[in-house]
Amino acid sequence: MYDPRANFNSLATVSILFSEFIGTAILLIVVNWSAASGEKGGVSFQPFAIALTIFALIVQLGPISGGMFNPAVTLGLYIKKFGEKPGTNFRNANWMVLIILTQILGGFFGCLIVYWCLSKSIDKDESSGILVPTIAVLCPPVSSYKADGVEFDLCDPYTFSWQVFATEAICTFLFVSTVISVVHHMGQSTLAQDALTVSLGILAAIIAAMGISGGCINPAVGFTQTVF
Repeated sequence: MYDPRANFNSLATVSILFSEFIGTAILLIVVNWSAASGEKGGVSFQPFAIALTIFALIVQLGPISGGMFNPAVTLGLYIKKFGEKPGTNFRNANWMVLIILTQILGGFFGCLIVYWCLSKSIDKDESSGILVPTIAVLCPPVSSYKADGVEFDLCDPYTFSWQVFATEAICTFLFVSTVISVVHHMGQSTLAQDALTVSLGILAAIIAAMGISGGCINPAVGFTQTVF
């Protein structure tokens, strides 16, 4: 994990942090906008929208910041570098934390954009002026109901918290392992191939997990949307 501060390169530092900020924000926007689109013919296109977005973001911003946009990926790459040079990478820990905080802030910014674009001020005659934020639910919705003219998604009451956590942990581990393998075996000399492999990995992870946990696979997504 390259730390530009070691060479006192302030422009590179700002470029990396801004790339991770805006990339994570765009990812959160796509996650929520695609969720708002619903299903077509019983098929959800949200995982494909997310995977295509990841592909585009890695191609565009990968050469600048590495194209992580995910605290789990950032931590995984730090552990990989630490394993390669265990005596010299303690100083990079604060840089890793700074990137993760930037990703989380980018997630909040993305949620603010979603809140502004998708929130609905309901007619007072129907729902007493309730403001519905329409931030995507992270647990798998199985039904919906209407109250005062507003439709709400209901999460599966039979899916326990430990099942959601275990599913997210396993699928996130497999996805991060895929990213680390791509970095180790390919590097950035084959950027399009790297982006395609990573985007297919996130597509597989989301489809595998979405029926149990909603398919978050990204702590920045899960944390910011839970707060909202």
